[in-house]
Amino acid sequence: MSFYDFSLEKSYFCSAIYQAPFAKRWRWVSRQSHIYFRSIVANPFWSYKKKIGTLALSSLCLLPFSALSDFAVRYIANPLARRRL
Repeated sequence: MSFYDFSLEKSYFCSAIYQAPFAKRWRWVSRQSHIYFRSIVANPFWSYKKKIGTLALSSLCLLPFSALSDFAVRYIANPLARRRL
């Protein structure tokens, strides 16, 4: 069994997806994202609710709206910037 570090994979994900064109985002997901998604699904310390939420938030990065996609990437990348409303 291998350990996949979510923090490391999150940084790869965010640097590849942030401000990338739509086609490049989908290309990254189809070719290089398996370890990122594996680090989410195989994390034994997270509840199913957190895993599903992280997967849903990550899927927002694949929408053709760059403003929403970049907001989702910034939300994933920087937990300290999150504000409670």
